[in-house]
Amino acid sequence: MIELYVEDKRVDLFEEEAIELNKTLKDIRDIGAVFSDFSQGFTVPATRRNNEIFKHYHRPDNLRPFSVLKRAESNLYIAGVFYKKGTLQLEDVKVKEGKPYAYSVTFYGEIGALNKLFGEDTLQELDLSDFDHSYNSETIKEGLVNGLASGVIYPLMSPKRAWIYNSLNSNHDPRNIHFHTGGEGHGHGVHFYELKPALPVKSVLSAIEDRYDITFTGSFLNKDAIKKLYLWLHNREGYLYEDQDTQSNQNREHKLVSSDPNTSDPNVDWSYRTNTDSWIYVPASSSGPLSVTTVNTFLIDINALNIDCNLIVKKNGSLHKKVLLSSSQVGNQIGISVSANYPSNFEIFIERLNPNAVTYDFDIAVQQTSVASSFTTTTINTAATFEQDVILKNFAPDIKVAKFLDGLAKMHNLVISSSDGKTFELSPFDDFIGSGKEIDFNSIIDTREHTITSSEKYKKLEFKYQESDQIQQKQFRKANGRGYGDLKINFNFDTEKTLEIEVPFDQPYFTVLKDQNTGGYVDFPVYLSMEGVDDDGAAESYYGAPILFYHDGPQDISANTISFLDEGEDQFEISQIQSANTISDVNINTNTFTSNFSEDSNEYGLITQNDPANENNLYADYWSVIVQNSFNTQARIANVQAYLKLSTLWNLRLSDSIVWQGRKWRINTMNVNLQTGKAQIELITLQ
Repeated sequence: MIELYVEDKRVDLFEEEAIELNKTLKDIRDIGAVFSDFSQGFTVPATRRNNEIFKHYHRPDNLRPFSVLKRAESNLYIAGVFYKKGTLQLEDVKVKEGKPYAYSVTFYGEIGALNKLFGEDTLQELDLSDFDHSYNSETIKEGLVNGLASGVIYPLMSPKRAWIYNSLNSNHDPRNIHFHTGGEGHGHGVHFYELKPALPVKSVLSAIEDRYDITFTGSFLNKDAIKKLYLWLHNREGYLYEDQDTQSNQNREHKLVSSDPNTSDPNVDWSYRTNTDSWIYVPASSSGPLSVTTVNTFLIDINALNIDCNLIVKKNGSLHKKVLLSSSQVGNQIGISVSANYPSNFEIFIERLNPNAVTYDFDIAVQQTSVASSFTTTTINTAATFEQDVILKNFAPDIKVAKFLDGLAKMHNLVISSSDGKTFELSPFDDFIGSGKEIDFNSIIDTREHTITSSEKYKKLEFKYQESDQIQQKQFRKANGRGYGDLKINFNFDTEKTLEIEVPFDQPYFTVLKDQNTGGYVDFPVYLSMEGVDDDGAAESYYGAPILFYHDGPQDISANTISFLDEGEDQFEISQIQSANTISDVNINTNTFTSNFSEDSNEYGLITQNDPANENNLYADYWSVIVQNSFNTQARIANVQAYLKLSTLWNLRLSDSIVWQGRKWRINTMNVNLQTGKAQIELITLQ
């Protein structure tokens, strides 16, 4: 006996109405369809009780109708035993001769599709504030050499310039990143402002967990494939801040002092509150606005200022005055006149003109002059260094959260499953299948009639990244008819079906620079994010789809050191960098893997160690077994009928192995009538 409760109220059911349950492994490899069990649509009678539950939905004059915008909390019971928690959607109400006679409803298991949970949210809406940091050369150099304590690194990936390497000491080409003695003052090397940060993908997943109050578990999270995977925070052409037309993602303003109108005494004029770094301001006239004969002036003594900046005065939160301050004004005093009504709140800010840090030392006072009298308030001092912060979420690629997770799933052939809608297990298909219980179905399946067919066959396999316009990718595609890292396989089968897997990322082509002096190659890879380079070496910056890469800790480059330039163009020799590549290890070994789908060689691996990593690619490690099994001449698909006891139904999982007729099978799809236990099951042989 089936019982349905909506918001703790029991719903009357038609006795003959069938409520069916679907389990589908095909669907749960697509996060757009990650469901627990859910019923087909069914109808319930328009009894007095049901009319009350659904609030007489057929009446348009009902001012408080049953909500169809949000599903109602519901529970399913079988034979008096709790079975499933979920939600109920009212689809329609059927009316005959002006009276309702049935409601069409759908019961959904507690898990909704993940893409519905994420909605249209992008990675930029995640809270990544734990990874924010100061924007200065010292921090970026630390991110390049050792990595930041938060896990953020600054990989050797150029978003704009076509770097070269020339160990000749007399070569001072601005693009040359080689460090050599006597190079100081020539301004060549990797400028601090060129590099962009990268974040561990596991940290991105943690931010997703926090935002949506969910938990990710599963064997995938313990694999190096995810532990070493990083996301480059590159969401526009060009540098992080330098030479950018917009400053919208910078914290440009820094408050120095403010006035405070929160006083009830109309006879108090300007006075400084030392405990709050603010002034109380009330006009001399208690009647309200100042008279035209009264002048109020902020007096600013510029004791120190390293670079030009704006001084901004805001009145009640809006811009009131803006004055350009120059470092040449150090030692001078300026005055900024303001007008005010009571009460008025004034705030004084400095505003950076570029991302560089502003070091300042100001003495500030307020002078009030009128026909009757004048006075100047106590002077306050404010001195500090105002640095740009790197707000990481502002540089996250513009990709939807659902699409990002879907991309990871397609790369690694993940099954995403859940039993409660809160904890989601991420497991590669090969790990998921057979990881559950082994259940004997010999006495359950009706052997009188069933259908045996061959497994799915494909004429063509296509596994690909987004088409990239990066210069080396374009060259590779022109020469090979596909992108670097993509895989295309054709079979001589009598079918036209194609298995196509496309991920929403760019596959970066990491290159190894050739020393123009010696003719040898350096021992580290770089990524040049540009579409092309003209005859003069000028590069056109490239931005496409998000980029993922592997990070294997620090990499020793002492044999080919590079030059790093700070804000003052001072040069630092760099002998260690944080590694970045499409292969997983700096010291390549037989366990090294690649993020290519194909066996395409990696330049660094090919030059340094004959690239044994290309055999351990995404297709070989995550997709080949399921594809090859479908081509096995002994592989079969069985469509059978079975009768499931409630105890079997409650405990059955798609990860379970089914034993039948001396072979092991996996469940691909299952449709169960909850009232009769009759099930239509599609089984696929396990090899």
